[in-house]
Amino acid sequence: MNVILCLLLAVPAAIAQSVLPCGETKTIQMHDFAYQCDNNGHGIVTLYNVQGKFTRVDKAYRDGREYVEEDFFSGARGPGEVEENFWVYTKPKMDSLVNDAFGPWKLLIGDDEFVITLIIDAETGDVSEVIYEFSDKSQYIKMAVFAYRELELSIKENLRFTLTDHGKQLNYAMLTWVYGIKGEGRNKRGDADL
Repeated sequence: MNVILCLLLAVPAAIAQSVLPCGETKTIQMHDFAYQCDNNGHGIVTLYNVQGKFTRVDKAYRDGREYVEEDFFSGARGPGEVEENFWVYTKPKMDSLVNDAFGPWKLLIGDDEFVITLIIDAETGDVSEVIYEFSDKSQYIKMAVFAYRELELSIKENLRFTLTDHGKQLNYAMLTWVYGIKGEGRNKRGDADL
């Protein structure tokens, strides 16, 4: 009986320690990983693994040329950084990974959305980093850090990308879109599916 009582008192305390401190920029140290939670002061929280090597690095060409946004958006759809088959084959898997990791939080989250950015290693096509962004007023701030970590690890384990010739010229490739718990992603240009 004492063991049960101790567990009932200890579990909420452990969960509370892993909930995001979104009112300030802070590193959240868990026992085998650490996340940085940045608040930009304008209502946007950015959450990422501190061990990422590209999170705060500007995109550039490997030959030293500067990367500018026009390089991506030139032409009707731009040169792109990953092969088009991503939207046909990989995106449904991504939808499933998001739902599996965040689904248990659906009652808390409701219809709130978040932005997810995948940083892709230009040499291997592996997901190198996962960056989350959401409003400091959204319910995502109430999710435990381990839920974000679970999704990060699942994405890194299950997704690989084929880069375009353009993507291979960069220090990293990037995919960014808006997600809700239902897994309905929209890329940053607002398209539901490409």
